[in-house]
Amino acid sequence: MGLGKSNMLVVMAEALYSLRYRQQKVKIFDLFDDGRGENMFWIFPNDHDIYKHSLSRRYWYIPKEYPVRLLFPVTRKLPKKLPIQSKVFAIPIDSLTINDIYALVGEQISQSQRTLWNRVQEKITRNTTPVDLKKLLEKMQKGEIKLKDESSGIKFNAKTYATIVNGILGELFKENMLCAGVSKLALNLKEEINDKDVISVLVLKYCPPELRGFLVNYFIRHIYDALNIGSIKKPKATYFLLREVSKLLKSDVRSESDFAIRDNIEYIIRQGRGPRTYFIMDTQYLSNLSDVKSMPSRIIAFRTHEGKDILEALGYTRISNLYTRENIATLPLLPQRWCYVFEKGKKVFLTKVNVPRHKTWNHLRDEFEILYMKHYGEKYYDITEDIKKLEEENNKSREYWEEKEREIRKKYKEKPKVKTIIKTVPFTQSPTVGFEEIVKNL
Repeated sequence: MGLGKSNMLVVMAEALYSLRYRQQKVKIFDLFDDGRGENMFWIFPNDHDIYKHSLSRRYWYIPKEYPVRLLFPVTRKLPKKLPIQSKVFAIPIDSLTINDIYALVGEQISQSQRTLWNRVQEKITRNTTPVDLKKLLEKMQKGEIKLKDESSGIKFNAKTYATIVNGILGELFKENMLCAGVSKLALNLKEEINDKDVISVLVLKYCPPELRGFLVNYFIRHIYDALNIGSIKKPKATYFLLREVSKLLKSDVRSESDFAIRDNIEYIIRQGRGPRTYFIMDTQYLSNLSDVKSMPSRIIAFRTHEGKDILEALGYTRISNLYTRENIATLPLLPQRWCYVFEKGKKVFLTKVNVPRHKTWNHLRDEFEILYMKHYGEKYYDITEDIKKLEEENNKSREYWEEKEREIRKKYKEKPKVKTIIKTVPFTQSPTVGFEEIVKNL
């Protein structure tokens, strides 16, 4: 935390990937930067002086490069041209769980509604497209599909809850972020985990702010479940990088969905030892964080005014003799690259770190396009074909349902008409009171 925190986070990730941990084949996911696009800078070679080697009495720059895959979710604002290391993805409908629903709207839905969502999932297959799902919800709204919990005998109000589910998935429908499980754009996290040689980066720059937390939660939860269940071969360790984590795990959440996301990520941080999942996070203000601030075993603090919050988070006391007043007093005055290392149960110590980020990144961190043109020129990844494939899949489903509706209308027209004969009887007078008597009584 403090000044230089983001550089230190990247340096730690580079060390995990490149140095002694490389033999253990760790997997790195860079998942959150609050949509600033900062994690896209992984694609540029690191030209820091530390990588300068001596050769034949001359110094040559040998930039340190890392294999990177930039993962862009499908959104309406996604540009047609992306960096050549990019991959566009959509969320498979058959992968959505009740946990993902919580990340969208929170846990305020009732138990019966949870059970109903499970019944809806039973009708979803890997071939279910967004068009198919909308038709399913539409039939539920019309009452054509009646769902019943056979174990408890409870009958659900499918019409009402279908409207709720449709509202829950409305943002995903609007951004075209959903697809069938068999789609070529369907996100396959198992493949990402197994590809340990590549650093997987989730880019949220073009994603609506209200869906960023959902996507981060989706990645972390589904990766954790895959590793915990043991459906794939576990890496030696899986690391999640979260920048500006106070924007994601705030102490004062304002919505039910934010609370659900925070609660879920905190749970995985606590239980991550089994599947060997670890978090490297940075924040400017520790006081804005939720209970997660007391979970790290080590805090590296650069220049900051939150020394007391660090002591409280790690459980330091004055009688422990693990720190001095001078440590806390000099924390806001530290020069560049100097930091204090706080570790649970150990004494605080001051150290200077070499942060080998490339010089062009330090000067042009807000000018991504300039750096990209310098390194890659006019080479871009065109997403036109990917979006076209997604539209074709949806159009096929739409044509299927339209053809089905035409067949139903055709059958209805071919039904023989039943003639009805109504026999009329001429009116004479009322069987009880005559018309003339009624007039006289007026």
